[in-house]
Amino acid sequence: EKLKGNVLIIKYAFALTYHNDILLII
Repeated sequence: EKLKGNVLIIKYAFALTYHNDILLII
């Protein structure tokens, strides 16, 4: 369960970073 939670957090953080990069490019 902890592994799944960590993966979700990593995916969420990656999504935020990716979204921020798109905003910076635009």
